[in-house]
Amino acid sequence: MVVFIGSKISNFLKTLKHAFQVIDRKMAIKYLFLNDRNEIHMFDLMNKLGDLKAKMEEARNRLDTIQVTGTAGDQEVKIILTGNRKVVSVWIAEHLLFPEKQEEVQDLMEVAINRAMAEADRINETEMKAAGKDLLPGLPL
Repeated sequence: MVVFIGSKISNFLKTLKHAFQVIDRKMAIKYLFLNDRNEIHMFDLMNKLGDLKAKMEEARNRLDTIQVTGTAGDQEVKIILTGNRKVVSVWIAEHLLFPEKQEEVQDLMEVAINRAMAEADRINETEMKAAGKDLLPGLPL
């Protein structure tokens, strides 16, 4: 027997979709919100959602303070991003700032941006997993 209020649970599950992008939602919902008799407890569900939103917001705020760097061409091009993947700065060595070097600069920029994005993604994933860890014990995050 499942105890819930029809449309409220439907709306709530739509909201959870975003929070559980990395996790199989069905497994997460069953693990988190069903008791031994497969009953959903709405108040527990709402409390956990509020806690999860707060933890995710804290993680996003922490990510704004973390900076990652991507470089290319023996440090001739440097891109700095936040953990939330926002560009903080772009630096290009002076000797590359000539029209005949445009193609080289473009190639180096692409490499530097991709490296910085990969590092930002890694940091972002780590922070988000850590934020949900206490609220999602036992789940493989």
